[in-house]
Amino acid sequence: MGRPVVTYFEGPMAWQNAKKKAIFGGKSWVEWENREGVACAARATAANVKRAMLESGTQKPIYCLHGYHAYAEIMNWNQSIRWLRNIRRGYWD
Repeated sequence: MGRPVVTYFEGPMAWQNAKKKAIFGGKSWVEWENREGVACAARATAANVKRAMLESGTQKPIYCLHGYHAYAEIMNWNQSIRWLRNIRRGYWD
């Protein structure tokens, strides 16, 4: 029995926890603020990017934390749609 894999964070420490996971885990993470103002972060998969887009709405940015160096890229709605397409086609980790 191994340790459980955490793929979702919510609350004030979501950004810091996702940044650590991106640096040490080598996988990209998506971070957003939902309509209630709560910070959320999840592993960058097609389902999680879509969830981030729907929860944040069209006016709030979505952040991508790239794996290994946690470079934060700010994405608007149009960039998020392109990112979602690329993930579904397999062009993203």
